[in-house]
Amino acid sequence: MGLLFCHSAAAYPVAPPVRDAVRTLVQMATQRLLLLRARQEARYLQRVQDSLVLSSNNRLKPQGPYQLFTEHAETWKSLFRANGVVLWVKGSIYQSGNTPKPETISQLVTRIEKAHIHSGPWCTQETAKEPLTSSLDMLEQSGVLAVPLPTNPVQRGWLMFFRPEQVETLYWAMQPSSASLPPMMMSPSDAWCEEVTGKSEAWQRVERLAAIDLGEDLTLAISAYEISTLNMHLERERKALAEANQRLEQLAHFDPLTQVWNRYRIEQAIDAELVAAKRYGAAFALLLFDVDYFKQINDTLGHSVGDDVLISLARMVESSLRGCDHLGRWGGEEFVVLATHSSMEAAEGLAERLRGLVATLQVKGLGQAITVSIGVAVWQPDDSCKTIIARADAAMYRAKRNGRNRVEIAEKSVQ
Repeated sequence: MGLLFCHSAAAYPVAPPVRDAVRTLVQMATQRLLLLRARQEARYLQRVQDSLVLSSNNRLKPQGPYQLFTEHAETWKSLFRANGVVLWVKGSIYQSGNTPKPETISQLVTRIEKAHIHSGPWCTQETAKEPLTSSLDMLEQSGVLAVPLPTNPVQRGWLMFFRPEQVETLYWAMQPSSASLPPMMMSPSDAWCEEVTGKSEAWQRVERLAAIDLGEDLTLAISAYEISTLNMHLERERKALAEANQRLEQLAHFDPLTQVWNRYRIEQAIDAELVAAKRYGAAFALLLFDVDYFKQINDTLGHSVGDDVLISLARMVESSLRGCDHLGRWGGEEFVVLATHSSMEAAEGLAERLRGLVATLQVKGLGQAITVSIGVAVWQPDDSCKTIIARADAAMYRAKRNGRNRVEIAEKSVQ
């Protein structure tokens, strides 16, 4: 509310047209002032909003509360005409300028959180008389504007601005004791001034509105950072879980020494081939082979050389198989080749090729040639995993009895 006074040294009547003209002038001036004020407030609100406009780089990689506060604190102090600003998020306190001690800020947050349940800002310009702050050590801060940040459903964060004491001198036409005297009885000596202390500059309505906008933008920025951080943690956990599952699969399906399929995994593959063979009549063969004189190699040259023999043999055999064939370590120095879509002639030819290939293998520290005895069994309609393995095993031991380094074909059935 404003008042326009027009006075003169001498009294004289004012004509109605003059009064109407003055009234019209005041109305026009009022509208103009309101328009100017609205434009000024709009520019101010835009400046506050622009203070936290995130660049494309920040949107791709959101900043944490500390980075946001460090980058924008000075701008916020200038916009809100404050000499101190504090950001409180999940117990962490970030301060800039003239602010209370951290323990005082924590106490203030606790009190406001309980007393101020609304989503709007809380403010005071007289901390010494305000019930929430009168007992706190805030002698240098007379004004507080606190904005809640709903970053956490359990406890909100807070953005706080602090203003120092603003001593104000008020001039009165008379002393309060002479206010009851008629105006004509007052003299110039009755003029009186009052000094108001303990207050900060008042928080304007537009400043409170701007604080709400800034709080919303800051909440979104912090939430985006927390979501980004959570996604990074989840991604690391997902990768760790995938690696753990991969290691478990490696342990469950692969032989730790030779890195070919272990017995459990090759049995699974054999069972799958048995199902396919019975349903579609697709024949397959098993080649069970054993390294000749392997115990002698271990006993004379040591287990490290024996391990090298098994590793080198497994790599050579696996690299020479078709993509649809599989190699597994059956146990000790025994290996199994699962040859899918294979007839008796093809399986026997594969066995002879592998036997000759292994004979060319050279292992460091081993002066003798490596040979294998191979038993070949081709699927029969009444076969199970147990029976076809047993037939291949019997053929392999027959190859050993017949002089080793040879291929034997399994009989049709094993009693």
